[in-house]
Amino acid sequence: MIIGANEYAVVIPIVNKKYFLFEVRSKKLNTQPGEVAFPGGKLEENESPKDCAIRETIEEIGTVPKIIKDLPMVVTPFNIVIYPFLGTINSKIMRNKSEVDAIFLAPIKLFEKPLYEYYIDVKVYPPTSFPFHLIPNEKNYNWRQGKYRILFFKHKEYIIWGITALIAHEAYKILKEESI
Repeated sequence: MIIGANEYAVVIPIVNKKYFLFEVRSKKLNTQPGEVAFPGGKLEENESPKDCAIRETIEEIGTVPKIIKDLPMVVTPFNIVIYPFLGTINSKIMRNKSEVDAIFLAPIKLFEKPLYEYYIDVKVYPPTSFPFHLIPNEKNYNWRQGKYRILFFKHKEYIIWGITALIAHEAYKILKEESI
C-alpha cells in the first residue's frame, strides 16, 4: 500500500501467445469513458493487487486469468499507482456490458515501437495558502519539474495511448527478453 495514492491493478491478458486483449471502456462510465484499457480497477480495502486484478478481470470479461508474472508497478505524477500483471486467458469471454463496450485483440508485436511518443511537462504549483515560510527560499523554492512520457499505438480503429500504452510496451519488452 502506498500512502495517499489511488491504487489500481490490471491484467495484461495474453491470448494464444500472440495477442494482448483490450477493452473499450463503456461510454457510460465516469472515469475514462470510451478509452482503451486492460481489465482492472481500484484496489478495495485489505485487497492485494493480484487479487484485485483477478477480481476485476472476472467482473469485466467473465473469465479467470492465470497470472504468470508480476510487472513493475507504474507510478504516475497524478497520484495513481498501477500494479500490472501478465496473465493468460484460456476460457470463453463474456463482457460486462455496463463496464465494457467492446473487446479486441491486438498483436503483441505491435507494441515494439510506438506510433507516437510525446513528453509533457509536469510542474508543481503550490496553493497560495502553502506554508512557504517553513521551507528554504520560501516562495522562491526551486520546485522539481519533470517530463511525463505518453505513448500512442494504433490497431485498426483503436487508439491505445497513455498508461495503457506504456504498460503494453513494457509488457512487450519483458515478453521478448524473457521468452515467456
